[in-house]
Amino acid sequence: MKPSILFLTITLLAISCSREDDAPNITYITTTPALATGDNYSLVLKSNGTLWGAGRNSSGQFGDNTTIDSDTFKYITDKVIAVSSFLNSTLILKNDNTLWATGRNFYGQLGYATATTGKLTQVTDNVVSISSGYDFSLIVKNDNSLWAAGSNLNGEFGNGTKTQSGTFIRVMENVSKASAGNHSLVIKTDGSLWAAGFNFYGQLGDTTNTNQVLNFKKIMNNVQDVSSSLLHSIVLKTDGTVWASGNNSSSQFGDNGITNSNVFKQVASGVSSIETGGVYSMIVKNNATLWVSGENRAGSYGNGTTTSSPQFIQVASNVKTVSSGLNHVLFIKNDNTVWGSGNNNFGQLGDGGSIDKSTFTRLNIDL
Repeated sequence: MKPSILFLTITLLAISCSREDDAPNITYITTTPALATGDNYSLVLKSNGTLWGAGRNSSGQFGDNTTIDSDTFKYITDKVIAVSSFLNSTLILKNDNTLWATGRNFYGQLGYATATTGKLTQVTDNVVSISSGYDFSLIVKNDNSLWAAGSNLNGEFGNGTKTQSGTFIRVMENVSKASAGNHSLVIKTDGSLWAAGFNFYGQLGDTTNTNQVLNFKKIMNNVQDVSSSLLHSIVLKTDGTVWASGNNSSSQFGDNGITNSNVFKQVASGVSSIETGGVYSMIVKNNATLWVSGENRAGSYGNGTTTSSPQFIQVASNVKTVSSGLNHVLFIKNDNTVWGSGNNNFGQLGDGGSIDKSTFTRLNIDL
């Protein structure tokens, strides 16, 4: 779940206007459309910089000053260039590089001590990359420094301690991007991968099953992207190969097996992007086809079944980007239409209902 990293290059072309499909008094910008999926909710970033949400909102994860769920997409805020969610916490990056946050904050993972539930709050500035994880968050600032906030129970901060922090603290230098799941995966500016945190299943890929790794350890080189889930990790190298480590009990590696691994093993090639769900993995190949392996609870594969696959199978084509929640999936096609499948019990597919969908369905939101 890329509980996933969303680092977007933007064109700062702001104008003030109003449109029939949006709320009034919004500042529009030009940005790259993006998606984020948390625990039973979905966030869609439009090309005009407006952010929209559907699904569960019990922790105020929409940031719309309510805790009311919505089974249709509702406007949240404007001037957004990136968004990240995990469970019920939401991080939002605006076009002035300020970080805003809302939702679950029990461990201080939003980077501030107190706030009104459901209130979108400005946290810090000079931010270029964001990642929301399991009760902790990682951000990268414009000087390539890595900052962490929230729970540090298993050493997720990688700073040699298990002390949590209700504010963002600086933990590493020379970082280009990071992924917060139930552990931390970090890519440095030289393309090397570093990892810290919970490692019971070997998800750090450091050749051990040490339960808690408190200091960042170098794992490999030539890495361009990472995605950390609850108990497994996948890595995209610069040559387009995909590597996986950690828990594989549901065949989330896509290697036609169920054997865990404490080292990264190659599981695919010819890949342009990666994404992890709860206990499944998704890859987009260079030809824009979407492939998935692992658990298929609630029909998150979108292929008309709830049957899981032990190896990667193709489920869609013409795919630009994908976001995987615990049990639901959204993706954007090359024509900028948004499609979704899987669990819909809180209306997270935004279709006005609460019936799960096992087939990818076009969602009622335009980018």
